[in-house]
Amino acid sequence: MRFAVPAGAFDLDRLGAHVEIRPATTEDRFTPLGEPDEVEVPGAGEIVYAQGSEVLTRHWNHRDAHRTRVREDTTAAVFMLERVRADVPAERLTDAAALLTALLTPHAAAVTASTLTVDEPVAQLVRSAGHAVR
Repeated sequence: MRFAVPAGAFDLDRLGAHVEIRPATTEDRFTPLGEPDEVEVPGAGEIVYAQGSEVLTRHWNHRDAHRTRVREDTTAAVFMLERVRADVPAERLTDAAALLTALLTPHAAAVTASTLTVDEPVAQLVRSAGHAVR
């Protein structure tokens, strides 16, 4: 809330090898956080994080999926912070990422930050078991 940027997290060990940020298709399905028996169909063109037809977040990073949620037993997580409009100052996202890193560092074996852009659209994440996620 302090920085007013969308934020979310995935349990890295529950992700597959490739996550895309893309417009939704009519084949996509989403199971909302806290509602494991509910299945939603995102609107065509809605921006989602997805693995194949499984939607991990809806409305950019506004609603997270149940399966990839961070849990008490999570040992590796990926946090996403977004600046989805050009009029949001880049410093706001940088400051939010710096604070998140500072909060996580005392509790983590390692904290790595990456920034995705149009020119750099891929980040490689390392799972606790050493497997890479792109």
